[in-house]
Amino acid sequence: MPQLVTRSGESRVYGKAGLRWQKAAFDENLSMNSLLAAVAGAASAIIVGIAIPLIRRRVPPNALYGLRVPATFADDEVWYDANALFGRDLLWLGSLLIAIIITIFALGLGVLAYLVWAGVLFAGAIGTGIVGWLRANRMLNDKRRAP
Repeated sequence: MPQLVTRSGESRVYGKAGLRWQKAAFDENLSMNSLLAAVAGAASAIIVGIAIPLIRRRVPPNALYGLRVPATFADDEVWYDANALFGRDLLWLGSLLIAIIITIFALGLGVLAYLVWAGVLFAGAIGTGIVGWLRANRMLNDKRRAP
């Protein structure tokens, strides 16, 4: 009979049905891990893709895309400067998220690791938004004070 050594070091004997069940559970876990990695990787790549036009200053003032705060709408120069820096921050965030996903998938970590990824995504999105807002306000104030 086939034997399986558990994490605690115990040796257990299983029949063919038990091994089939374990293989099915392993395959299911691997496919779930692959699905989560694909979704998280695609989301990370989208963040990087959104960042590039902002960095290149290709996005004119609009109501849908970019750092949309009162300071950026008040002045076109502030819009482009603030969005270029915001895009750079998003590029760093997206790159970090991609690195985390590669690490999670390579190490075969479970669902909890993807929750950590989601926490980094959430904190990073909030953080880049707040930093961008403060930076845009500072840019507008500096521009108004300049002679």
